[in-house]
Amino acid sequence: MADLGKEFFRTHDEFSPVVVYQQGNRRTLTFGNQVEQSALNLDDPARLEYVYTQAMILALLFRPDVRNALVLGLGGGALVRALREQAPKARIQGVEQRSGVVTVARDCFFLEDDPMLRLSVADAADYVRDCDSPTDLVFADLYGAEGMDDRQARVQFLRHCRELLRPGGVFVANLWDSEYHRNASATQRLKAAFEGRVLFNHVQGGNIIAYGFAGDVPKLQPKRFFEQAQALGYAMRIPLQKLARSLWRQNAEILKLGRYGLGVRP
Repeated sequence: MADLGKEFFRTHDEFSPVVVYQQGNRRTLTFGNQVEQSALNLDDPARLEYVYTQAMILALLFRPDVRNALVLGLGGGALVRALREQAPKARIQGVEQRSGVVTVARDCFFLEDDPMLRLSVADAADYVRDCDSPTDLVFADLYGAEGMDDRQARVQFLRHCRELLRPGGVFVANLWDSEYHRNASATQRLKAAFEGRVLFNHVQGGNIIAYGFAGDVPKLQPKRFFEQAQALGYAMRIPLQKLARSLWRQNAEILKLGRYGLGVRP
């Protein structure tokens, strides 16, 4: 088990403890166990530390002109900090069920108040059901101490997320589960909710990043796509070209043709 360092901060909310550890220049957020929920590099707070969050931010290549983004599941605010750096004119709405997590994100992970950022303590499924504000990007990363929140893969939740997207918008979800059949079910629900317009990127650590499109899957030229990933990765100080190549390998036929996901009739 990894050594997370010394306890830096602890609070409790109605769900469980929220504990921050620090080792050297690295802080980690946990829910009372040794499972990392979020990480921060004190020397570079906007850098995405986890491979799966780096893969999620590839959505900016599909929607570079982002004006609004919705982040469901705040954690330490890694995706929010990255979006604020790369899309400073975009309005960002963060939704987090746990008040203790919002407190930690603000007090320990440098998520400062900003006119372009709004944070809400709310249930993500209720929020997307009741929300009527269209958005360009929706990021879903709903996890608790024991793993992925089941609601993240429910059909109704996915449909509500789809309905919030503007034309050309992108939904990005972090899926992880050790049970193959459970993952297979989740991916099929995603394909159904987005009429087959879904790409999947299996990345290091067992995470599956899913990208669902409100319109056709973009038809891409690989050379240009990799160049854009390299440029964005350079700006964000992360190896995005490697993740873009992984995404291409796993979805080459769909990306070349801009077709719907295989095996699903729209």
